[in-house]
Amino acid sequence: MELEYKRTNIWNTASDEKKSKIMEAAADFKAFNDAARTERLCAAEVIKRAEAAGFADITKLEHVQAGDKVYYSDNGKLLFLAVAGSRPLTEGANIVAAHTDCTRLDFKIMPIFEKDGFAYGKTCMYSLSKLEKWTSTPLSMYGTVVRKDGSAVEIAEGTSEDEPALFITDMSLHYSVNQAQKKQDEAYNHEQMNVFLGANAAEGDMAEAVKANILQYLYEKYGMIEEDFISAEIEIVPAGKTRDIGLDSSALCGYGFDDRAAVYAQLCGILACEAPERTAVAIFADKEEVGFAGRTGSHSRVTDYFLRLLAEKSGCGGEGITLNRIQLGSKVMSLEAVCGNDPNYPELCEPYSGSLLGHGLQVIKYPSRYGKMDTSEASAEFLGQVRKVFNDNGVIWQPFAGIEKLGGFGTMAVDYANMGMESFDAAICVLGAHSPYEFMLKSDLYEACLACRVFFEKLK
Repeated sequence: MELEYKRTNIWNTASDEKKSKIMEAAADFKAFNDAARTERLCAAEVIKRAEAAGFADITKLEHVQAGDKVYYSDNGKLLFLAVAGSRPLTEGANIVAAHTDCTRLDFKIMPIFEKDGFAYGKTCMYSLSKLEKWTSTPLSMYGTVVRKDGSAVEIAEGTSEDEPALFITDMSLHYSVNQAQKKQDEAYNHEQMNVFLGANAAEGDMAEAVKANILQYLYEKYGMIEEDFISAEIEIVPAGKTRDIGLDSSALCGYGFDDRAAVYAQLCGILACEAPERTAVAIFADKEEVGFAGRTGSHSRVTDYFLRLLAEKSGCGGEGITLNRIQLGSKVMSLEAVCGNDPNYPELCEPYSGSLLGHGLQVIKYPSRYGKMDTSEASAEFLGQVRKVFNDNGVIWQPFAGIEKLGGFGTMAVDYANMGMESFDAAICVLGAHSPYEFMLKSDLYEACLACRVFFEKLK
């Protein structure tokens, strides 16, 4: 009997076959992540892959039987995939939830302005990030615009290397003495994160001719006028692709690993799920980065609607106490992509419970919030069950707890716990979270995919 707990290095203990699968999964993730630059694009890519794997729109089905694979999309942002189990849904479901939104910059409601011969787009922060990292790097623009006539158009700029990117300038080092002496949040004011759009003037004698030239470009390409920005969602994200990192290609860097690495892992898990006893449900939620609220966030009652709809079509009835029975019997893994020990910053790692990259999925009893405020703490009984099912099925995992006074994070687990579900937090180790480019090991991503499949199929 081994009394002392020891972490396991995934790569060092992997067979040649598993090492090959780790690299294959990473290559597929790169394609997925580059296609899923926004929450709308992410949901569309998930649906594309789900339909290719045999999932059908539940709203078009009369009945759902054991083994059926279904999905439901709300507003193209909040998405559910489910594989119906052989046991009644009223006994509960095995649920993995991750969020599709990532830290970014959004255009303000009337963003275009001209100053000193430059046309800019004014932005606001979506979630929190180190703003200085968003300057001096190529940026892309994606969005959905509902035009004056009610029609919608998708816009995309700076999305490939052969077309112009966008940019936010920074002070030259030669003149940044005062800037360097300021605190970070004072040196980089979010109201100054203005995106350069152009410097050429429109023909003719007019005020703000550069702005007019940009508006003319948008009208000719997308049929939109300035007023259309009022009914638009336009996001500014890094322009670079997801890339292999390290001379041995052991790692990845790219935009949006928090939380699209988790999205990919749960997608792989649900697509591989076959004939489970308990119904398996993958929830792809929006708005986690800004507090979970809104119709497409995890606070939303749309989750209730989906569970009622699934119950109704599977013959359990969708009324009254049915929903409560489903919720009370359900078990949730809220999957994130954060934390992990960075050897360059050892002072941030809790020496006994901190997690190590390359050593598997982080199992988190409660997020590291000071005094456990606003967190959901998993019960000992539920975590014991999770530990056993992971151990019995060869999932490599590790515990995580951070140094609370240095910071922390929240996840969606608290929302599902408040619905009466058993829930716990888990996370893929990611460094530099909320930066334009984040870092993770390929081995940790693969292990998370395996953990999701085991959670969907094996948890009783």
